[in-house]
Amino acid sequence: MELTSIYLFFSLLPQKESLDGEFVSKTLKRSTLIEVHTPQVCSVDDLTEGFVRVEKENLEVTDDVSIIELLGKKVKVTRGEYTNIKVTTPEDIDVAEAILRDRA
Repeated sequence: MELTSIYLFFSLLPQKESLDGEFVSKTLKRSTLIEVHTPQVCSVDDLTEGFVRVEKENLEVTDDVSIIELLGKKVKVTRGEYTNIKVTTPEDIDVAEAILRDRA
């Protein structure tokens, strides 16, 4: 199978639980879970095909790579850095500035 997509990932630090309503149904094994981050890299052809399918079948997706997963294609992961943050709020700018100051 041809590789067309990749995620950056980090090992999970906090414990994760699966819920059944208001109750914990299962404690998830951290060693098998990852937290994914941007950037995500995907083939334009795959994304186009996936977006058509998502719209046609009214599917719910969380991000671009989840669309690739819907197509049954493999998604590779590579370890990222915790300092690779997504800047979306004013507070994120403060964090980014602190990271840059630390690296100077």
